[in-house]
Amino acid sequence: MTTPINRQPTGWLGFLGIKNGGRYPSQSSDTLAPTWDLSDLYLSNSRNWATTSAAVNGLGNYPHFTPPNGQVWYVHSYGGVSPTLGSGETLIMVPLLWNTALGYGTPLSDGTSLQAAVGNRASVALPRPIILGPGDSLGFAAIRWTLGTINVVVNCCYTVLEA
Repeated sequence: MTTPINRQPTGWLGFLGIKNGGRYPSQSSDTLAPTWDLSDLYLSNSRNWATTSAAVNGLGNYPHFTPPNGQVWYVHSYGGVSPTLGSGETLIMVPLLWNTALGYGTPLSDGTSLQAAVGNRASVALPRPIILGPGDSLGFAAIRWTLGTINVVVNCCYTVLEA
């Protein structure tokens, strides 16, 4: 007779891997509360999309998406892309969280950016969801730019939360 190496959990305590002295407890404690992040599941039915464009004509900050007064946004994704760059054009962008009340922005260092050479496109993306509160804006900072005006198309996928 063979014994399975990977046995299936017995009940939810087995699924959570909770044992005491090698045995599963017969009762759960009041402090035992398994949690799973279900926010994406609940928020997926109420997603909104916003698209805009920005004319990048120098180094600086380009905030674009700001929740209206009384709203908080859960931003699922954010990204922007430039057209194919021509001769002598260079653009590097990073995601930027802008505080309109204070008048300054913070580049999000874990965002992704792609420096585009001639014949390629520059892009920027937010790697994780964030929450925008009142007075916050989401955009990008152009940290390297040369030659001319480069039009960047920017998209934002968000869900409105109650403030």
